[in-house]
Amino acid sequence: MATSNKLTMRIPIDFYNMAKCTIETKYYTAKLSREGDRVLVEFPSCPGCQTLVDPGENPREVALRALKGWLDAQAGTGEFMTVTGVTRGPR
Repeated sequence: MATSNKLTMRIPIDFYNMAKCTIETKYYTAKLSREGDRVLVEFPSCPGCQTLVDPGENPREVALRALKGWLDAQAGTGEFMTVTGVTRGPR
């Protein structure tokens, strides 16, 4: 029986909901797999969001940096992005 070497973890991101004046948390699922001596982290719900974790680095911290960078880049594309009631994009 073949076993999968893929693991998953959930990464929380807090968003400010301007309509409700609250902070809301959205969870993103990250898939982890071994790439030689490093770990590949991919976010299936965020096309193109992936990063490699070097030995000795904390996978959760590296994944969080990559996800935040991806979200920031998406907000800057000129496309509107709605996350938990917050519309980000040109006004």
